[in-house]
Order: sequence, then C-alpha cells, then structure tokens
Amino acid sequence: MGRSILFLSILYLLTSCGQNGFIEGELLRANGLMRSQPDSALYIIENINSENISRRSTRARYALLYSQALDKNGIDLISDSLIRPAINYFQNHGRNIDKAKAWYYLARIYDNQGDLDNAIKSYIEAERFMVGTRARRLLAMLYANIGNLYTMQYSFDEALFMYEKALEVYRPLQTVNEAYVLQAKASTQSILGQYDEALETLAQAKKVALVHMDTICLLNIAQSTAATIMEMDDNLLSAKDAKSIIFDACREYNKGVIPGDMLPILSDCYFKLNQLDSAKCHALKALDYSEEDQDHRSLGLYALLARICEAKADYSTANDYLQRRIVLADSLNESDKLNLVQDLEQKYHTKQVEQSYKRLRNQHIAISIFASLIIIILGGVAWIIHRRRKALRDEYLGFADLIKGDHLSLQKKYAELEHLHGREDEKSRRLFAALDNRLQSLQKILELASTYEGNADVFYEKVRKHLKIEGNKSGKALDDLFDITNLYYNDIIFYLQAHYPKLNQDDLALCCMVCLGFSPQQTRLIFNHTNSYSIYTKRSKLRSKLGLTDVDNLEDFFAEHIKKLKYKS
Repeated sequence: MGRSILFLSILYLLTSCGQNGFIEGELLRANGLMRSQPDSALYIIENINSENISRRSTRARYALLYSQALDKNGIDLISDSLIRPAINYFQNHGRNIDKAKAWYYLARIYDNQGDLDNAIKSYIEAERFMVGTRARRLLAMLYANIGNLYTMQYSFDEALFMYEKALEVYRPLQTVNEAYVLQAKASTQSILGQYDEALETLAQAKKVALVHMDTICLLNIAQSTAATIMEMDDNLLSAKDAKSIIFDACREYNKGVIPGDMLPILSDCYFKLNQLDSAKCHALKALDYSEEDQDHRSLGLYALLARICEAKADYSTANDYLQRRIVLADSLNESDKLNLVQDLEQKYHTKQVEQSYKRLRNQHIAISIFASLIIIILGGVAWIIHRRRKALRDEYLGFADLIKGDHLSLQKKYAELEHLHGREDEKSRRLFAALDNRLQSLQKILELASTYEGNADVFYEKVRKHLKIEGNKSGKALDDLFDITNLYYNDIIFYLQAHYPKLNQDDLALCCMVCLGFSPQQTRLIFNHTNSYSIYTKRSKLRSKLGLTDVDNLEDFFAEHIKKLKYKS
C-alpha cells in the first residue's frame, strides 16, 4: 500500500513538472511574438489551460503575458483580477523589468476604469523599477500615457512636458510610436492656441509615419492638420486647404475612401465653401457613423446640420435638428435653447412674407449662429467648471485616503529624525514644532473626512478652507528647513545654490525633504500636495534641472554629494 502511494506521488510530480515545462515553453514562444505578432501571442496564451499551472512563478508569468497580449491587441481590461497574481509574485521575486511591466499593465487597467489617481500611482511604481533596465520602449509608452492622463485632467502644460519626455526616449528607437506621440502633442498645442507649433509638430509626425508607412497614423495626422488649419483661420482659403488635405490623404492612403472620423470636418469645409448639399450629405453620413453611442460629436453634428438647413431656408428641418440637440445636451441652458427654437419656428411660419424675409434674412441667420455659439460656449464653460469642481472634490477625498494610509509612517519618520538630531537649538525646535503642527493639520483633515462622510460637497468646502489657512502658515513655519538641512548634511543646500542656479525655493525645499529621507508620499503630506501628480512632476523637473537622466536616482545623487562634501570639510 505504501509503495503504491509513493508511486502515485512520483507519477503526479512527473506529470505536473511536464505540464509546467510545456506551459513555460508556450509562454516563452508567446513572449517572442509579443512585439511583432501580438495576435499570435494572444492565441497561444488563450489556448493554455491555466488550471494546469502549479508553480507561482509560472502563474505570475502567465498573468503578466496575458495582460500584455490583451493590451497590445486593443482589448481593454477593467478588472485587476488577471494581473493581480503577477503583482503579488513580482513584489518579492523576479527581475526589475518584470516588476515594471506588472505595475505598468495594472496602471493600464486603472486607466481603463477611469481611476486616474491609481493609474498615475501605478505608472510611478513602474517607472521606479524601469531605472537601470533596457525597457526604453516601455518607458516611452509610460511617459506618453501619463501625458494623456494630464490632458484628460486639463493639465495641458504638464501633458506637453510628459510628451516631450516620451519623445526623448522614442527618437533613438526610431519607431512609428514617435509619430503617435507627436500627434498627441500637436493636439494639446492646438488646444492651447499654439497653432503654428501644432502644424510644425504634425509635419514632424508625418515624416516619421512615412518612414514606417503607417497609413492609419498618416490618416489621423491629415485629419488633425485639417482641423488645426480650420481653427487657425475661419475663411474660404482655409476650408479649401483643409478639404484638399483630407482628399489627398484618403486617395493616397485609403483608396479614396473617407473614414467616418473625417466626415464631420469635411462637412464643415463644404459648409464654409457654401456647398450646402455636400455639407449636409457628409454631416448625415457622420451622424449615422456616430449615432450608436450618441457622443459629443453627435451634439456638434446636430448644430452643424441646423446651420446648414437654415442656410438653405429649410427652417422646419433646422428646427428638428435643434430639438434633437436639446434632448441630447440636457446640460445646456434650457431657456436659451428654447428661445432659439422659437425664433426658428417663427421664421418658418412667416416664410410666406417673402419681401420681409429677404430684408431680414442675413440678420436672422447671423443672430441664430451667434446664439448657437453662445449656447455652446456657455454650456462648455459650465461643464468644465462642474468637471473641475468634481475633480478637486475627488482629489481631496483621495488625499484623505493617503493620510489614512501614511499618517503612521510619517509619525515614525518624525520620531526617527528627532531621535537622530534632537531639539538642541532654537532653529531645530522651530522646525520640529512646524512638523508637529503639520501632523495636527493632517489629523484635522482625517476628522473632517469622518465627520462629513457621505457628503462630499461639504467636505470639499471644509478642506479647501482648511488648506488655505494652512498654506498661509507654511511659508513662516518652514523658514528654517534650509538651515537645518545644511547643518545636518554638510551645507548641501549652499552647494546646490552655488552650482545649480536654476533651482527655485520649491526645488530646494524638495531637495531638503529628499536629504532628510522623506518618501515622495510623505513629502506630499507635509506640503499639502493634494494632487497625486504634483510630487511626481516636481521630482521629474528637479531631475532635469540637476542634469540627471531617466536612469539616475535622486536619492543616490544627494547621498553621493553629501558624502563628497563631508570629505571636503
């Protein structure tokens, strides 16, 4: 009986090892195809029976490669259940590149969920593990994705900064991805009204895309170029140029077929050229293309169709399109929209008064177009204000969660510094008193979060007022920070001021926190940086001002210079 059990155990182990060996071979084969043939890599992984995976390392590798294959095939994951085994395993095992990839694809999942705060935190973790690896392509993708997140948050200057970092990494690699990042950069420049710079950036993108003959990218660049030209100069010449760009690109790269994404701008070109039938035809095609999800493009198309029909004196149809637009855009000012509709209805019912109509025709059209623009602008401003307020409210709630998680570690850090350096002189006593006050301030935010749980608007107002009061105190409270850091760390701040004149007061304060050993999250708490992206951006800009590359570590830089200054003294 004992021999039988032993035999079965050995047989099970041999079978298990054989299955793992086969699966690891398949994963290795999928990894080799990941960049050039991602669809084949996904096919291989999908045909692996995950129930036969017994080793944690193999399961982690399977989870990572499966997540990577799905992402590369344009399949958006919105649950972290697949990538989680990789995160858990590589946290304490494996190479840094594996850790970096695991955090990167977790960030992609958070991005798909719309959880921008956790997305940026995961990207930061991914970048930390990329330092010293050869994952340049992944690093460039990371910077580009962070740039996209900034754009979604209307932080356009920060977005341009991250796109440029992505381009610095992409240029030596000579991949078509450089063209896509250049196009994203141009879109952001256009939003900021930097039209000449945007067109120059798009021209660079076209050169890169032509090298790789990426027709999808070339069509997108043509569309962006046409849109930018129309935004620059609203005249007949611009409309002609934009239309030519679209037709030339479609003829050369898409067998003459106009993609659905280009139909709205082409319709607008025809409208500017007073070719109303063509304008309406292309607008209707675009509406059919986008009507399934009733997105914001449909909103603009209804307004465009109303203007086209009004220009053709077809007021009944214009009225119909504006009614549809009202139903779709319920966030706009209802009374203004109804007044506009009533004005069009009155025009329609009095159409028989031909002589009066001829005299007032141009005036009515101008008023209607102006009213439409005012409604769109006011609605857009109201939506942006509402979105910004909601983003700030979520930001403060996230800051309260950060305090809950890191408050204890911050207290321990204070105790450690006090034990090392004490409160022997007046400046030290003032500095530690300021840090004590900061702990009490953070505790106050925790109390507000508990008191107003479930009432986010009231919590937002209370925290906003509290942070304003604390902000007025902080300048005086931390005046001694530079002196204390110089005292403890061999005049490092004096050295930085002498050798890096571009550093401002905020940069030097961040240098002090790094020298004192505070983590980025602890630094956020001390300086009340409610925006999770701000500390990351400040560290990136500081690294640039110090002349450091992406692979250089800030903490190592300061440790090395403090050591050198010690020997000099």
